[in-house]
Amino acid sequence: YIDEALRESAELLGLSADEVIQGGFEIHTAYDARLQTIADEVYSDQSFFPADASDGTPIQSAMAVVDTGSGAVLAMVGGRDYTVRRGLNRATQMRRQPGSALKPLAVYGPALELGYTTASVLLDEKTSFGNYTPRNAGDRYYGLVTMRTAVRNSLNTTAVRLLEEIGVNASIQYLNKMGIPTEKSDRNLSLALGSMTYGVTPVELAAAYAPYANGGVYHQPYCVSRIESADGNIVYERKESGKQVISAQNAFLMTSLLQSVVSNGTGTRMLAANTPIAGKTGTAQFDNSDRVHSWFIGYAPYENPQISFCVILEGGYTGVPGAQQVTKALLDAFFDEY
Repeated sequence: YIDEALRESAELLGLSADEVIQGGFEIHTAYDARLQTIADEVYSDQSFFPADASDGTPIQSAMAVVDTGSGAVLAMVGGRDYTVRRGLNRATQMRRQPGSALKPLAVYGPALELGYTTASVLLDEKTSFGNYTPRNAGDRYYGLVTMRTAVRNSLNTTAVRLLEEIGVNASIQYLNKMGIPTEKSDRNLSLALGSMTYGVTPVELAAAYAPYANGGVYHQPYCVSRIESADGNIVYERKESGKQVISAQNAFLMTSLLQSVVSNGTGTRMLAANTPIAGKTGTAQFDNSDRVHSWFIGYAPYENPQISFCVILEGGYTGVPGAQQVTKALLDAFFDEY
């Protein structure tokens, strides 16, 4: 966290990190010491993580927690080992394919804004879209389903078909206003399944889900709230950046959909958490092998403080407990504390 706050401060001041360190600045951040301690303790406990890959490579991971009412990054872990100061921070600097974790943002969120409802009937069948033929898990298809069923069971063909209906432009515009950067090369139907040129970071995804928790307002995530010079002058102070990006009604509807994911969909491991969760799972292939990136992004709609959170495990194996297991451990400890 300190490394990221230093990097952010340098960017805000137009200085190098070394110049910030040597300049005697006092940097005020959104750092939540209790939550960061919990995160560090979970990440130091091997029992929450899968065994190393068959070639001995450790399963890497990162996480971020964001205050949904302000965008403040309260805690982050940039990797399972901290061995190099100002080294790679996977929470803010490592972009990965989000897989199905992007479906609410790329498909179902924009569809709600265009007038679809959670009960809208969609078609789930194997279909080729030009030379692109998405498949559901297990190659199973269910015919006519509601949007709620499609989200709950993370149906792939339904998501791609719906993206074709609403148009890729609507998806891109929605992603961008939720803080997810895109490239021209992302403008294709595989975006529905989280296929992107560069991917996303855990901080970006946690911040992008926050509007679903707070009534539709997007806040750019931040660590640094104020910087004072060595003589006590305020040289930077963060201004409120919230912007209404979706309707409060559709934020409520998306929360309802994401609660279904946890109650009886792909996120049921989170039922054992200490508090009700709304969230989404995601997996994406890793290095053209049988290994995957595993994601869980969500929020606790009824808790105070209101937080959104994102966890990624990099390079695990399909079917092995992954991001949900780590997320549950974090939330159990965090809401016990509060």
